[in-house]
Amino acid sequence: GTGKKPFKKGTAAKGLPDRFAGLLEDEGDDGDAAEKTTVSASSERTKKLFSKSDGRSVSPMRGSEAPSPPLIELASDVTVAELAKRLNTNPERVEKILNELGESVASNEDAVGSADLVELVAVELGAENVTVVDARSQTAHRKASRRTDASERAVNEANGDGKHDARADPPRRAVVAVMGHVDHGKTTLLDALRSTSVAAGEAGGITQHIGAFVVPLRSGGALTFLDTPGHAAFGAMRKRGASVTDVAVLVCAADDGVMPQTREAAAHIIAAECRYVVALTKCDVPGADPTRVRGELVAAGIPLETAGGDVQSVEVSAVTGFGMEDLEMALFLEAEALGLTAPDSRATDAAGTVLEARLDKGQGAVVSGLLRRGALAVGDDVVAGKTFGRVRRLRGADGRELDVVGPSEPFELTGLRAVPAAGDPIQRVVSEERA
Repeated sequence: GTGKKPFKKGTAAKGLPDRFAGLLEDEGDDGDAAEKTTVSASSERTKKLFSKSDGRSVSPMRGSEAPSPPLIELASDVTVAELAKRLNTNPERVEKILNELGESVASNEDAVGSADLVELVAVELGAENVTVVDARSQTAHRKASRRTDASERAVNEANGDGKHDARADPPRRAVVAVMGHVDHGKTTLLDALRSTSVAAGEAGGITQHIGAFVVPLRSGGALTFLDTPGHAAFGAMRKRGASVTDVAVLVCAADDGVMPQTREAAAHIIAAECRYVVALTKCDVPGADPTRVRGELVAAGIPLETAGGDVQSVEVSAVTGFGMEDLEMALFLEAEALGLTAPDSRATDAAGTVLEARLDKGQGAVVSGLLRRGALAVGDDVVAGKTFGRVRRLRGADGRELDVVGPSEPFELTGLRAVPAAGDPIQRVVSEERA
């Protein structure tokens, strides 16, 4: 289970395109009571939208004295197709608005992403009397299920363990994604972290590229890092229902500053309601000015602690190693605040997510992944997306053969009959016949 840190009021729309920024109202926290936000053509934020940045004037759909239209209640996890149907428009129009917000969808059956995004689409379409119900806060069980991926929810329902007490589970290692503008040092940062992982292993050890790797921390414990940087993959996995990432690193070069992809990456992180830390990279190069870049980040809507917000920022150089220990500590503190736990025994059905998959001439389908819960062993029958099979071989990020893997432990397996897609749910089943 996890305990998410509430976002700072008024920051939900940060990092979005100018015409959308500031349209969202502050969110309150009323415990398990359902949170609802009402959109009306008479609201101040809707009036802002009537004056477009290109000078066009848009009139409200109804006059202020017209009878109130029927209430339309939407769940925050509504799909593109359902949202279009409820708002009497076509899915292509909804997809266009989401693209303007920096969100991409693979199909009309993908979820819009969050209550904030549903609200923004409704406002853009001029909808009135629309209530967005945040599914995260309806019940305690709903909160728990929102933090799991699609396969985990399916396992819970199939086994009737919705009453499982996560507080009794052992701690789970946090999974971290690195995102930001191209050429701002994402790959170099990952390489530096990966070298720490190799150095901590056996002599001569080589970290395999299997989609993720583990970094032991000097303070004890460890973090699992996704090995493929980029917010496009992050967004695609989230749209498929895969809650892979617990904490994100937003990379911004200290000699360059906030760039378009910096804003896009921040928008993805915020929409995913993911904790994050800002890494000010390239602090060793001439012209680096972390103070100036922090100011740009705050102006772009990133609530840094240095400006009274709640987002940590760390100055680093992946080349010299400067600040890397501070970055690890910042990430460790964010992970600790989440209080992550997960059942890791064979008594719990294993459920996780495919990170990468390929077809190898000698081995067949080779799949890299991470478990969210449970344990997976050689000989287990598994389902991954639309394919299935029996695990013939398990290998860890250090290249060693494994008999069993647990939560947040990167693995590579063979034995599936076909190649699944990145982001597909993967789970252990009772038998191959059931699969």
